[in-house]
Amino acid sequence: MESNKPAGRAILALFGSYSADSPHWGIRVKSYSYLTKKSIIFLLVLFQFVVSFGQATTTFTLSIPLGPPTNWDAAAWVITGDPTGATYPGQTGYAGENPGDIHHVVIQNTAAAGLRTVVLNLIITSHIGNVALNNAPGTPKLNIGNNSLTMSGNLTGNGTFESGSGTLFIAGDNTHSGTYTAGTGTMDYNGSGAQSVRGTGYNNLTISGSGTKTMAAALTVNGNLAISGSAILATSSFQITGNMVGTLTMTAGTGLTLGNSAVATAVLFPSNFMSTNITLDATSTVVYQANINQAVSNVPAYGNLTVTTNGTTKTYSGDLTVNGDLTVNGTAIFTVGAAAVTWNVKGNLAGAGTLRMNGVGLAHVLNLAGATNTIGTFTTAAGSGSVVNYTRAGDQQVFVSALRPVHWQLQAIYPVTAQLI
Repeated sequence: MESNKPAGRAILALFGSYSADSPHWGIRVKSYSYLTKKSIIFLLVLFQFVVSFGQATTTFTLSIPLGPPTNWDAAAWVITGDPTGATYPGQTGYAGENPGDIHHVVIQNTAAAGLRTVVLNLIITSHIGNVALNNAPGTPKLNIGNNSLTMSGNLTGNGTFESGSGTLFIAGDNTHSGTYTAGTGTMDYNGSGAQSVRGTGYNNLTISGSGTKTMAAALTVNGNLAISGSAILATSSFQITGNMVGTLTMTAGTGLTLGNSAVATAVLFPSNFMSTNITLDATSTVVYQANINQAVSNVPAYGNLTVTTNGTTKTYSGDLTVNGDLTVNGTAIFTVGAAAVTWNVKGNLAGAGTLRMNGVGLAHVLNLAGATNTIGTFTTAAGSGSVVNYTRAGDQQVFVSALRPVHWQLQAIYPVTAQLI
């Protein structure tokens, strides 16, 4: 029998066309031929409601006792906030567990000055929110050993954090000011938005997820530096110091900004990494943007390379390979050093800035393989014998510069050379 209740019809309408022949309130496939946009939105909202309903936010506080190190899952946690069936933070499978439950962690040493330790003796993959390590007045130490700890919140406090050989996955800010012992472990900033990256000494440092991760101070990487996902590592006005053994990797779509456009500090490309240990995907982007002149490193082969910040000069000494696009923005100047060079740009040349390949008697070579090539100003020394080669096997735009107003639309079946005289 058809229901005449308007509310019932409204709910049913979310799931497609309402049928008066439907014998009951339940949704029958034969009565509803499609899901409307409204129904999809309703289902998403309903799913979120179901997930969040009953979600608990609980704080687990541990005052580390005197004696040998205490294991995480056996410690005497004091539980406050919303009730929970968990007996330790990050536990799963407990009665009443909700996927959205959040377990904040406070670890403290309330005894006399000294160091007391809690050991992460298992892998924690969910529920952990913020972690605070507080001296009160003694020093607490969290040692994650060879396990991993995944946290969705912030790491704070002035206690001691020790990586061992394990991994900390942190989605919030790292404002921890206490001792960090990197060991052979990894810290992975894997949040989906902006994060603050502590300036300290790391073994392996991974920047992943999405959003911009901004350094709060200079940092050192004694192992590997990796940027992945769609994340951007922003150095601000601070330097990254690497090592001769570790690797530096930027995967597709990632970014590295060197310098702060409002600060006159000449930040360099991460130092000490060997060229053979550096892999920058062709769609990754390195941006030199300090509000002062900068040296552009000749160690890596770049993906996309961007030079920016008005009124500054960025200098590259040596042969250059850009596997993506070369962009010179605003009134920035990108210039060669004191020797003749060959620059290879496999993507497009772009920007309103200035590209200088000057030097009396220096025969520079600029190879452009991109379909579109534009630049505000291009300069070279008259009579130097410098050349621009357009090497694309297909249609290619020849740039117009303020100095040489020539614009060809070119179908380059064979590579074409433009002689600069």
